[in-house]
Amino acid sequence: MEEIYWWHKKNITKCSHTPEVSHWNQKITLTNQQISLYQIDQVEKYQTYIQELMEEYVNSYDYDDVQVEKELLFDTMRHRYQIVNVGWQGEQRIYGCVLHIDIKDKKIWIQYDGTKINIAAQLMAKGVPKDDIVLGFRSGYKRQHSTGLAVN
Repeated sequence: MEEIYWWHKKNITKCSHTPEVSHWNQKITLTNQQISLYQIDQVEKYQTYIQELMEEYVNSYDYDDVQVEKELLFDTMRHRYQIVNVGWQGEQRIYGCVLHIDIKDKKIWIQYDGTKINIAAQLMAKGVPKDDIVLGFRSGYKRQHSTGLAVN
């Protein structure tokens, strides 16, 4: 099967048919080297989107207790990103992951989402295609039949 790419502004998408969205209006062919360079740019773009969304979430969060902090953990070399609650609420220790996202095989894997912001929808609003977002906290079977997002 031929791999067809469509161009719009600075975005490239791959599909075997003409995209339904009318603004994907220019069919292009790319060399393997160009595809590799684009994929590197794509990962960097995804890193930026993830970091921006996490920072917005942490900065907009209304802390009930100032002794509990939301820590941003960015491992840009391994493409792992987390928000973690750390602190105390009275005499009770608070520690736990609020949001965990990885970039694997040039796709965004949402490993855990304990927020109320629907991070997948936020990523799509920034231009990330549905087929580049995987809900890793759901089984492959459920992803295959229910999400409309990528399975792997």
